[in-house]
Amino acid sequence: MTTELLTSFRRSLGSAAAGVLLLLPALMETGCASGVDPRSPATVSRVRDSAILLGVPEHSTYSSATAVSDRLVLTTRHSTGSLIKGSPLWNHRSGVFSADPLASGSGEIPCDDDMESIEQFLERSTRDWCLVRVPNSVVGEGVAGGVLGLNTTSFVTLRPGDTVLAGGHFLPPTPELDSIRRGATFRLGYGEVTECTSDGIIRYRLLGGDPLTSGMSGGPIFALVDGEPILVGITIGEYTRFLSGTVQVGLCIPEEVLATVSNDRSP
Repeated sequence: MTTELLTSFRRSLGSAAAGVLLLLPALMETGCASGVDPRSPATVSRVRDSAILLGVPEHSTYSSATAVSDRLVLTTRHSTGSLIKGSPLWNHRSGVFSADPLASGSGEIPCDDDMESIEQFLERSTRDWCLVRVPNSVVGEGVAGGVLGLNTTSFVTLRPGDTVLAGGHFLPPTPELDSIRRGATFRLGYGEVTECTSDGIIRYRLLGGDPLTSGMSGGPIFALVDGEPILVGITIGEYTRFLSGTVQVGLCIPEEVLATVSNDRSP
């Protein structure tokens, strides 16, 4: 087997970089029979309500983000870069605003590297997240708070065979803001969990619906708990190795995010 055939690569899921996914440590059990499409109208609506667009206009980079509270959004660091307080950001409800980053993973997030091993990809995926406060509500009336589906006290235990739903926005090929406003469309796929690890990484294989495409990194990941969609993480991307197929990868919502959301909801 040649070295070229063993070369690994990732498919970019943001407008400027590749990605991974975040999922919760947990206690509640999930489930959905393989081969059954879990995309009921209510579930699609729940995921769509949590998926927003976030971008860095000066770099023309846009991707999905996940509303974890009324004015808190979680996304990937590879999509936003190294945010500092006051950096210009954009979302579809607030327009251009000054960034207020609250927490993020540590260390450097390298640019795409076609020679990156799956182990390297998964390790950096544990750090590829950023929590940002936005100036206006990012969700529709009646959808804020717990209705979004993020439970900050009872966690979800994902096991091999469980079904997850990955939603986000497909971006038009032109990265200008006007094109993003007009052409971004919501997409939703679902897959079966194949492995969960102690450091929060989840792998799943796509079963149906829309594939992960450009712009969906940072979008919400939901699991079904007694048939109810529960927010468990964010999409970052997928890793592909020639002759070995493609794996979609995820990471649990960090404890710092859960604590911040819980405090944000407190009266």
